[in-house]
Amino acid sequence: MADGLRRLAQTILNHERTTYLATHPEHVGNGFAPPRVIHWRTAPLTIAVPRTRGGFYPESLTRYQRTLPDAHGQFLRDLLFHAKSFSELARTVRRLGLPFAPDEIEPLLEELYAEARDFMQRPLPSDYLCVMIDAKAVRIRDEKGTLLRGHTFLALGITLEGRKEILGHSSFHRPESLESWKTFLLDLKNRGLTRVGLFVTDPFPGLTKLLAGAGGLFHTHREATVKIYILADHLHRFRWHKPNAHLKAHLAEWIRLFHSQYESETPSPFLTQNS
Repeated sequence: MADGLRRLAQTILNHERTTYLATHPEHVGNGFAPPRVIHWRTAPLTIAVPRTRGGFYPESLTRYQRTLPDAHGQFLRDLLFHAKSFSELARTVRRLGLPFAPDEIEPLLEELYAEARDFMQRPLPSDYLCVMIDAKAVRIRDEKGTLLRGHTFLALGITLEGRKEILGHSSFHRPESLESWKTFLLDLKNRGLTRVGLFVTDPFPGLTKLLAGAGGLFHTHREATVKIYILADHLHRFRWHKPNAHLKAHLAEWIRLFHSQYESETPSPFLTQNS
């Protein structure tokens, strides 16, 4: 999040200088001031203030300040995570009084969209210790503005080193179906994902066979996938009753038994004792 806020803050400052030079043709750009760190809440952002030979300074950044005004920080957060349309973003900009016209915001959002697209289409490693996928029913507006019933997928992976990564996200303008699950999973596979230790998903009809049955999409353990489905039904008990020692002990025992049962059958490194 901090890196996204930093890049967005820098882009805003650069666009502000571009707008200034367009209305002051007698001035020219003069590089950037040395980079400095400012903070939005607890997030440090390293930025370089753009300069001109005419004494320009961004109106959205007070001189010598070391923190972003909360209004601007809220704008950055809204822009990155909450803006659902260009019109909504334009209203946010006007409300905060930032020096942007709608035709200047659109290229900025297109840049962010391109970055998000590249991230969601990036190649994936072949092996993951665990992949968690969930589908959520939502209402989505199509290109004509019609509100449709749909669903959206989000896939979260745990690497062999224990890091969490967002693997993919996709929305469909129709109710959840096995076909949409297959489309989403094929995208993950085509980007490189082939071997998964554990899948955590909803118990959607037909999904077990699609993931790991005969002719399934991935190399995994069907029995493990089935048991994970059962375990997923109880995850809400972990969420609301974290001190439940019995449930935690049951999970630890299940993982131990899974490891001992499948370690010798799996060439993947993520089920070895040393991983």
